[in-house]
Amino acid sequence: MKKLSEKAKANRAESLLFIMLIAMALFCMSIMSSEKETVRKNMEDFNAAFDVMVKLDSMNIAVLKESKLAKDVWVRGSDPAKLKQYRGEFVEQIGVFEKNYAGAMDSLKNLAMVNHAYDVFIEKLTPITVEHQVMSNNYLAQIDKHTGNAAESDAKVMGIDRVLSEQLTDIRDRFDKFLKSKGVASIAESQQDFNSRRNIILAGVLLSFGLSLWLLN
Repeated sequence: MKKLSEKAKANRAESLLFIMLIAMALFCMSIMSSEKETVRKNMEDFNAAFDVMVKLDSMNIAVLKESKLAKDVWVRGSDPAKLKQYRGEFVEQIGVFEKNYAGAMDSLKNLAMVNHAYDVFIEKLTPITVEHQVMSNNYLAQIDKHTGNAAESDAKVMGIDRVLSEQLTDIRDRFDKFLKSKGVASIAESQQDFNSRRNIILAGVLLSFGLSLWLLN
C-alpha cells in the first residue's frame, strides 16, 4: 500500500480531532444535564429536610405556649372572660401542633422514599402525637376544673409536659446531627464525582492528541 501523503494524513488527523471534539462536547452536555438534575434533587431534599426542622421547632413552641396558657388560667382564670379566652387560645395551639406534626411526618415520609435513613425519624416522631394528646387532655381537664386556686391547679399538672419536651428536643438534635453528617458526605461524594469526570475528560483529550500525532507520523 502506498504511503499516505502528508496532506492526507493531516486531513485524517483533522477529521479525527473534529469527531473527538464532537464526542467530548456531547459528553460535557450530558454531564451538565446530570449535574442540573442532581442539583435540583438535592435542593428538593434540602427544602424538605429544612421544612421538617421548622415544623419540629413550631411543635416545640406550641407546647411551650400551651404550658404558658395553662399557667395564665391558674393566675387569671377566676375571671370567666379570661378563662374562656385562654382556653380558646390553648385549643388553637393544639391545632398548630397537630398541623405541624402532620407536615413534618409527610416530609419525612417523602424523604424516606429515597433514603431509608429517614425511617428512624419517622419511628421517633410517631409516638410524639400520642404524648401530646395526653398532655393537652390533662391540661384541658384541669382548666375546666379550675376553681381559682392557682397552686392547686399547678400541682395537678406539674411536669406533664416534660416527657414531650424531651422527645421533641431529642428528635430535633438527632435530626440536626444527621443532616450535618449527610452534608459532609454529600460534599465528599460530589468532589469524588467531579474528579472522576475530570479524569475522563483529560483522558479523552490526551487520547485525541495521541491519535492525531500517530496519524501525522
